[in-house]
Formats: sequence, structure tokens, C-alpha cells
Amino acid sequence: DGVMKRTGRNLDFAIQSYTRESDDPAVQGSQLFFQVQTKEGQTLLTKNGCFQLNSEKSIVTPEGYLLMNQSGGPLTLEQDDNVANVFVSSDGLVKVEDRSTAPATIKNLGFVQVARAENPQALSRISANYFQDSDGKANVKQAVEGQFNIQNGYYEDSNSSPIKEMNSMIQCVREYEFHSKIVKSVQEIYHQESSKLTA
Repeated sequence: DGVMKRTGRNLDFAIQSYTRESDDPAVQGSQLFFQVQTKEGQTLLTKNGCFQLNSEKSIVTPEGYLLMNQSGGPLTLEQDDNVANVFVSSDGLVKVEDRSTAPATIKNLGFVQVARAENPQALSRISANYFQDSDGKANVKQAVEGQFNIQNGYYEDSNSSPIKEMNSMIQCVREYEFHSKIVKSVQEIYHQESSKLTA
């Protein structure tokens, strides 16, 4: 899992695993993703919960991909909804202030579609932030209540970075070179001893 970063933005969401005793204890945060839909209708998975509103007042990713609700549709505000007061509860229910009545009331927009990949290593990486279960081997299902909670005003910062990955690669190369030298030295000693015995 990545690190939870607090932003205070009401459209920043972060998924955490949350397993009660009565639920499946095998659920890990690395298996949980937001489900989004591209403009071409393609379904993708992402950890990036930095959302915004598009011109139609639908909740979307920075790329314009629709955040899906549990019915497979978008989460869209209406004309009298207060765009400054949209938030999500820990169970994934998106709510908004409705100013069509006096006084204003809080209404439900729907539940965020949280997907669970039982085998996340089998997901195909489409880009830096998006994945797809292209061959079905990741076994993606809808996560159920009790397997997760959503933190409002947070986003998940990836554990990996280009600098960390480069340093890790350099370290691996150094370790390989070090062990190669040891193997070479042992082989030279072996050949020297073998030569003495056959002399």
C-alpha cells in the first residue's frame, strides 16, 4: 500500500482495507481500487483518488474518466447541489448539500464502486495510475461492505518513485557485481588447487 497523505480536499478519496472478524481476513489494501470508465467506455482500476468535477458536474479523474457508482453509472450532481460541499463517508456513500430546499439538506448521490482484485499482480498496467484485468486472471470483483473504508480529504501516495526505483536498481547491480567477483575468486582458487594436484 501507499502512504495516506492528508489534503483536506473534499474530492480526494483514499481506500483502506477494513476487515471485521466476520469478514474475509485475506483482504489487503493492495487489492482495492476505484473503478472508473474512460470516454470510450473502457473500465479501468486506479488507486489515484484525486477527483474533480467535469462540465456536466460528474465526479471524474484528472484525465476525465468517470468515477463509477455501484450500479455502473456516474456520480453526477444536479443544478442546485452545492459543489463546495460534496463528501464521501467511510462506507463509500457520496453525499452533497442540496440547496433546492430551504433550509438546505444533505442528499445521497450513490456508493462509490470499489473493486477488489484477488490477484492484483495479474493486472495489466495501462499507465502510471491505471490498471486493467485484461485476461481475467486478476479475478476482479466488487468489494463489499466491511472489506474497506474510504478516507475523505486524503489520497494514497505511491510507495514507489523513479528515484527509489533507480537507487534499488543500482543497489542490485552492485550486489550482482560483488557476488560475481566472489564466484570468480573461488573458481580461480579451485583451478589453482586443481593444477597443483595434477602437477
